[in-house]
Amino acid sequence: MANNKARSIKIFLLDGDPDGVRTAEIDMSTIQAIAFRRSQLARVKDEFKEISRPGVYLLLGTNPDDPDSNIVYIGESDDVARRLYIHNSNHRQKLEFWTDTIALVSKDENLTKSHARYVEAILIKAASENNRWKLINDQQPTEAGKLPRPDAAAMNKFIEQSKTITGTLGWDLFKPVTGHHLATQTDSVQPGSTENLDSPEFSFSGGGFSAKAIVSGTTGNWIIKENSIAKLQAAPKIPESAKKYRNQLIADGILIENSGGWFFQKIVQSNHPRLLRL
Repeated sequence: MANNKARSIKIFLLDGDPDGVRTAEIDMSTIQAIAFRRSQLARVKDEFKEISRPGVYLLLGTNPDDPDSNIVYIGESDDVARRLYIHNSNHRQKLEFWTDTIALVSKDENLTKSHARYVEAILIKAASENNRWKLINDQQPTEAGKLPRPDAAAMNKFIEQSKTITGTLGWDLFKPVTGHHLATQTDSVQPGSTENLDSPEFSFSGGGFSAKAIVSGTTGNWIIKENSIAKLQAAPKIPESAKKYRNQLIADGILIENSGGWFFQKIVQSNHPRLLRL
């Protein structure tokens, strides 16, 4: 039986840096995600003209009041780049947390402002249901607005693809939350327990890391497979909870240094989707 959830996602690293400017596209779709650090906005505008089209954007960062959680602002514009410049220069806004950006636009020119407003409303609702994130939008649309039925169907597909790409780029903003919020912990998973996992297998690789992982259909967490490799040197700016998690994996002997990286000796479950690149 064919797997209807299988996806092929192409990620392009502009400078070969997995945390730098990168694009993500799903094969046979019109959606394009452009991910970058806040400080790289000017360069992205020069390199990717499509960011000046209508679309939706996510402003992402760590919650300064709670290092175990993240903050997001979700917006839309008929010119995403111009709106991002306004946010970046408006110091009266409470955007000090903003370190990373994902712009969601179309590879063609068929996405309109009405489409973007529809997508924004649905994504805001989805993000508000994830208690691992603090949503700081002052206004939350109560409804998505009306679109012709064919347009609504196309945008619903765009929304689902946006959620998939956001998770693939390392942010669990739209991952379903079931049961209680999981505390940061080392949670080993037995190799034979994968029958409840509900995602295709993702492959990640870049400067100093290489891994295979899937997403748990039960918890929404990442299941990182053994023999995956994490970066040897931790990134300078990572959440304190992620730093503790990494150190705990090393102390427990689950991460073993070998050949310039940290090798996973066991399958582990993590609610830190960026663990491999820490």
